[in-house]
Amino acid sequence: MPFKQLWLGALALLFPSLLFCLEAENYKIEWSHARLTMTTHATPLAKILNDITAITNLKILNLPSSQETVTLAFTKLPLRDALQRILRGQNYLIVDQQLADGASIPGLVLILDATTPAKQPTAIQDIQKPSINLQSEASQRLAQLEQLIKANAPDLKETLYSATRDSEPLLRELALRELHQRGDPGVVDIIRQDARSDSIDIRRTALEMLPELDEQNAMALLSEAASDSHIDIRQTALEKLSKMEGGADTIKNKLHDLDPSVRIAAIEALASLGPHPSLEAAAAEALHDPDEQVRAKAEAIRQELQAAQASP
Repeated sequence: MPFKQLWLGALALLFPSLLFCLEAENYKIEWSHARLTMTTHATPLAKILNDITAITNLKILNLPSSQETVTLAFTKLPLRDALQRILRGQNYLIVDQQLADGASIPGLVLILDATTPAKQPTAIQDIQKPSINLQSEASQRLAQLEQLIKANAPDLKETLYSATRDSEPLLRELALRELHQRGDPGVVDIIRQDARSDSIDIRRTALEMLPELDEQNAMALLSEAASDSHIDIRQTALEKLSKMEGGADTIKNKLHDLDPSVRIAAIEALASLGPHPSLEAAAAEALHDPDEQVRAKAEAIRQELQAAQASP
């Protein structure tokens, strides 16, 4: 790997809140606060993946050699969600890296050959590095469950319910989505419990699925999570709220949260919706916030709004 990629990756690991940005005509990729923003038009997939490794601590094996291109745009997605969009239609396996606080993030992506079945995670055992926990056992359980679902095994429902109690969030997510697709009423209770789990990963996974699997209770649970002490949980909740009808009003209520970091996150979430009267009112209100960092964030957004209005 080139020295520049090693250097950027090391900085991304040590200082996840720093902004890393690669930009060219019709192409922009930005990594900030453990979120990926990207705009690309007919860009080779291999280049995109290469650039992601340069600005994050992610490792990618078996980069595609084809000239397949990608055209898409998204803003401030968690790395896992971003990878799922970028690699849509590809045969791949994401393996998590365990963090010191007990959370996990994608640490390695293995691009599989189109003819290679995804149930062969044993190859990962040959590429383990001391610096990363590849959780090969969890990957094997995930691949096995996928095979059972495809085969519609006779005892599948019992297996799926067992998987909803697995320690691996991806396995729980797969099981919950499959049960939901089969119309199982027990999914709602499980996802409500997971949304308040002590595990950050399980909590985040549940929050990401809430609007789809439990629409009736999603707003209340996401509003609660938007005040969570963990930044990743807050951002996940606010991101989901920003995409829901009426979610902007719930986000605005967070401008009065006792925690300044929650108020800052709320302003940023409103800003992600683009210029609109609610954002202008929120920024104006936050200019008088007792916290200096909140005021600074509001002033920065106010200046962005003025610049956008002044541009032709």
